[in-house]
Amino acid sequence: KPVKETPDCRLSYDNGVASLVMSEAFPKNGGLYTAVAKNTAGEAQCSATVSVKGRIPTETSDSELPSDVDIELVKPAVQLSLRDTSMVEGGTARLDCVIVGQPEPEVIWYHEDKPVKESSDFKLLFHGDRCTLVIHEAYPEDAGIYKVVARNSAGEASTSCCLTVQAAPEPEPPAPVTPSVAPRFSKLFTDSHVTESGPVSLRTTVTGTPRPTLEWFRDGNLLVPDALLKIEEDEEGNASIHISKSSFEHTGQYEVVASNCAGTAKCIGFLSIEQRLPTPPPKVTATPPVFTRLLNDVSLAVSESVNFEVDVTGSPKPSV
Repeated sequence: KPVKETPDCRLSYDNGVASLVMSEAFPKNGGLYTAVAKNTAGEAQCSATVSVKGRIPTETSDSELPSDVDIELVKPAVQLSLRDTSMVEGGTARLDCVIVGQPEPEVIWYHEDKPVKESSDFKLLFHGDRCTLVIHEAYPEDAGIYKVVARNSAGEASTSCCLTVQAAPEPEPPAPVTPSVAPRFSKLFTDSHVTESGPVSLRTTVTGTPRPTLEWFRDGNLLVPDALLKIEEDEEGNASIHISKSSFEHTGQYEVVASNCAGTAKCIGFLSIEQRLPTPPPKVTATPPVFTRLLNDVSLAVSESVNFEVDVTGSPKPSV
């Protein structure tokens, strides 16, 4: 039927926007509305259903309704069904569905075919056409089949789901606690005396639980490894310092401090580096000159040449 404009129903068409505004809707205004647009090239249309909710007591039949209330009866229909849900016990379960109908249907929730009564743990919520059951702190006894039944004078509809409540996992046993043991050096440094330029090592062994951390010092100063000095530690508690080419500057008191949550221990040793002196020149023993071959008398004629030779020894080498 064509919609006629009245004080309560206004029609407008402006800049391509067509509107129908009902300032106050009643159940009699419910139904299917269709907008039809036409021009010389053809026509188009679109439709929508208007449901005007008016809660009617369930004990009132359609024949008992006031004659001036024109309600189009629409059988309840499920637009959003309940869905199976699984959860861990102690959590919150939420079951939702959407059911429409005219007049507004009466909604009843069932758990294993028994009506659900609202309580501090079970909350029934209704917002428009959405029906919600909230279960606070769900436990295994709350599991099972949940069903929603919606009824009005035009008929009824229902939807159901299965709620599974899983037992909470057993808490893991606490990890065994290992007693703490303070550090203790089972092998101590041995004082060392070496000559400069040679290799040298200081070794120790420490125990403790948890495994101690080690700090190394020389004459109270924290040691930092370099090209000549290496620090080694292993899982067995063995620790050592290695100096590949010692020098006088490596001389001093060496200390290693072992620490853990149970305490602290120290191990101390002394390293002495003897400077290498330059090699002195070989010692020469002085001996007086000795002629080992003597001069011999010579007789010769006038104008003849003569040659005299002698052999001489001595230290230092004598001059002749």
